[in-house]
Amino acid sequence: MNQMKTVRLIALAVLCLFFVRGYTVSDVKIHQKTQSSGFAGIGATEGEETLLVKALMQKQVSSMKFTQGLVKFFAGSGPKVSTKITRLDKELVWNIDDEKKTYTETTFAKLREQMKEAEEKAAKEEKKDEDTDVKRTVNLDLKNTGEKKTINGFPCEHFIVELTVVAEKVKTKEKSDELYIATDMWVAPSLQTVQDEITAFSAAEAAKLGFGGGGMNEAVTKQYGSYLKELSGKMKGIKGYPVVNELTMETPAGSGGGEKKEAVEEEKKPEAKEEEETPSLGGIFGKIARSASKEKDKEKENAEKKDGPKPTKPGRNVIFSTRIEVTEAAVSPVLEAEFTVPAGYELKD
Repeated sequence: MNQMKTVRLIALAVLCLFFVRGYTVSDVKIHQKTQSSGFAGIGATEGEETLLVKALMQKQVSSMKFTQGLVKFFAGSGPKVSTKITRLDKELVWNIDDEKKTYTETTFAKLREQMKEAEEKAAKEEKKDEDTDVKRTVNLDLKNTGEKKTINGFPCEHFIVELTVVAEKVKTKEKSDELYIATDMWVAPSLQTVQDEITAFSAAEAAKLGFGGGGMNEAVTKQYGSYLKELSGKMKGIKGYPVVNELTMETPAGSGGGEKKEAVEEEKKPEAKEEEETPSLGGIFGKIARSASKEKDKEKENAEKKDGPKPTKPGRNVIFSTRIEVTEAAVSPVLEAEFTVPAGYELKD
């Protein structure tokens, strides 16, 4: 199994941990800020999100913008606003474009079909690429640091969850870390009701999509079932909702993440002088290249002024990091009208 498949399965496994059956009984409002490094520094974003939950309905309004590289140049520097409404009672998902006043509609039947196709494809790849010379184990650790502080008005406690995938060569018994994931959380015990409602909605959604219990992905159950049970037991010791949640993913230097890092470093190399590259590109493409070059120079200068995510051990690369900070969270009434498509919006295929 290659590294990215390991990442995919573990991410799905951790997600499945929270899919316990239940339904929401209270309305919830959450507002949070988000930051992401992108994969190996490519596609970094920042933004804000508002989450509303009422019974079997959920609404997510996101304002996100790219912050680095050519992705930012072509996408523009302004934030992109998107709205997603999930209706478990109707088994529908609406993605709304308020700027164009249009929306798309996806049925849960279609989502289940897509998930089944993805699982079948993954199973074939898994069988084809199975590495019988390497045995993988997962080391889990949950630390209660004992630290406490108030963040955005919420008294919080500090927890760190660490997950390390260790690869061992069957013949030589040589061991090496293959993947490291750390989740650094400041959790507010006073927001336990909020956590219960979010978990309950996720449980209901999972049941609709066929996850949770006997519906859990077979590959996940086969490879990580025992580790999931262990992590689930440890997570029960955390009470409340995360006000700050920072996740960092690392791989050994020279792995797939390392190759991406080299690509980023290549992107940051000084560009040729304007007069040398303009004739070969010409016209509008020359203008784009020059603007992108200036953007990259500015990013390099800014990067030198602030610290990015650093590896926790020598010989590792940070391939992904994300930070979510809750600024508001409460059990509070939400109008049912929030969970409908605005009148006059056009349905797109």
